[in-house]
Amino acid sequence: MNEELEASLGVHQFMNLESADFDGHTEFASMSAEQRLTWLSHIARFVFVAREAVANAANERG
Repeated sequence: MNEELEASLGVHQFMNLESADFDGHTEFASMSAEQRLTWLSHIARFVFVAREAVANAANERG
């Protein structure tokens, strides 16, 4: 992955994540409707960018 893409995805931040970061402590169920929508929009954007990055990397390889 090139440095520009890594910077745009914040890859360096993902490299430091641990399993405890995904243990459900976000308490999605107790968030307000606005907080849930914000959270979901961030996740949707991440999925879009990540899929695009994977597709671009595959295209570069041929």
